[in-house]
Amino acid sequence: MPDPAPINGSNNWVVSGAHTVTGKPLLSNDMHLGHQMPSLWYEAHLRAGSLDVAGVTLPGMPYVIVGHNQRIAWGFTNLGPTVEDVYIENFNDADHYQTPYGLERVEHRFEVIHVKDKPDVGVGCAQHAARTDRHGIGAR
Repeated sequence: MPDPAPINGSNNWVVSGAHTVTGKPLLSNDMHLGHQMPSLWYEAHLRAGSLDVAGVTLPGMPYVIVGHNQRIAWGFTNLGPTVEDVYIENFNDADHYQTPYGLERVEHRFEVIHVKDKPDVGVGCAQHAARTDRHGIGAR
């Protein structure tokens, strides 16, 4: 009989410290990942100077992906997050864009990135300044 198709999904939750015996929050994290041999995950406990972190990692990764240190715990779910929003903006030749409340002017910004021991790096110029509308930086 073939193996059943995996059911993808995962969940996590936090209980406020106001509801625990210790007064500290409680994190539960279940990535709903199936068992396999060899195991995909490896337990790790890393200590170096003030670093003291324990949890699980993947082969070749120099850090704990899901775990805790002396102050906090962290986890993740295995379904992809929403990491982008796409908007279609209608611009006119006068550099305005349409909103539900009428036309708004696009903001042009020149950003400076300070780099340690290097000259500052400018982002944007008179012809190509960072363009910002109500949804953030965008392209025309």
